[in-house]
Amino acid sequence: EYDRFQASLQAKLLIDDKSYLSIFATVIDVKGFIPSSLDSSTFVDNPSAAAFTWARTAGNEDYTRGLLGITYSSELGKNWKLRSSLPISYRANDELRPFNFLRETNLSVGNRTVLEGKVPLGIRSLELYIGEEIFQEFYAWQTYQNINGQGEIGEQLSDNRERRSYVNAFFQAQLRLNQDWDISFGTNFNQTWYRYEDFFFGDSVDLSGNYAFNGVLSPRLAIHYKWN
Repeated sequence: EYDRFQASLQAKLLIDDKSYLSIFATVIDVKGFIPSSLDSSTFVDNPSAAAFTWARTAGNEDYTRGLLGITYSSELGKNWKLRSSLPISYRANDELRPFNFLRETNLSVGNRTVLEGKVPLGIRSLELYIGEEIFQEFYAWQTYQNINGQGEIGEQLSDNRERRSYVNAFFQAQLRLNQDWDISFGTNFNQTWYRYEDFFFGDSVDLSGNYAFNGVLSPRLAIHYKWN
C-alpha cells in the first residue's frame, strides 16, 4: 500500500519592469509499505506478497517533506543580470525495518547567486558568469530496537547529529572570436566540512568531532568550433 498527498504553490511578484520575486512551495506526505525481497516469479504471480521478515514487521516508510524556494531576479543596467535564490527544505522520516526502527530529520538552508554580464571588447563582447552556492544542513537520526522483528519499538540503539556546510564558487568567461570560433575559460572551487555529535551513551564508542574534506579547485579551458 502506498498513500501520498502533495500540495504546491507557485507565485511571481513583479517589483518593476526590470526585477521580480518568485516563490515556490510544496509539501509532501507519504506512507508506503515495503514488500521487499520478492523474487521475479512471486512478483508476477502474487505481487501483494512480502518477504517473511518484512511482512511480520509490516515494514514501511512514513515521511513528510517540505520545500520553500524564493528567487530574486533583476536586470542591472543594459548588460548585467543578477539572480539570487534561497532554498529551504525539511524532511522528517520514520522507517520500520526488520532489524531496527530509524527516525531522522533533516533541515537545509542555502543560497545560490549568479551574476551574468557582457563586457564590450571592440566589436566583440566578453560574456561573464560569476556565482556562489552556500548550504547549511542539519541532520539528526536515531535508531531503536525492533523487538523480535515484529514491529514493536524497543530501546534506543543510537543518537546522532550532524551539521554540514557546503561552499561552491565559480567563474566563467566566454569570448566569441567570429561566427565559427569561440573560447571559454573558468574555474570552480568547492569544499565540504561537518560537525558530528554522538549523543548515545550506551556504549564506549564516541566519534564526535569536526571533519572536513580538502578544497577542490577545478579550472577549465575550452575552444569551440562550429563545423557547419
